Amino acid sequence: MANTTKANVLIIAPELSTVADGTFTLFLADVAEEITTQLISEEAQEKAQRYLAAHLLTLHSGGVVGNVKSETAGRASITYAGDNMFDPDMLSKTKYGAEFWRYFKKNRSLIYL
Repeated sequence: MANTTKANVLIIAPELSTVADGTFTLFLADVAEEITTQLISEEAQEKAQRYLAAHLLTLHSGGVVGNVKSETAGRASITYAGDNMFDPDMLSKTKYGAEFWRYFKKNRSLIYL
């Protein structure tokens, strides 16, 4: 099964058409590396990649990358990013992430369980 493409991502997320080609290429490579047949069935791989790419690019386009957390103590606050792209809380931040999570849970490989 082939990896997803920019054209496939833009079909579901046309608002990402202004994202630079280099950025798109980088995110597509990242999701191709993360979403493999060891995580999800081969038949489901392209769709999972498509929705995860749309989710990550949507977050990136909004100036947010990663799992943002905030802490506040009095008038001081700090915000930092985590590294778990499969965090359901983070995935729920976009409609693409929510669809990825639904689809991933349905089609994940038994190896991952």
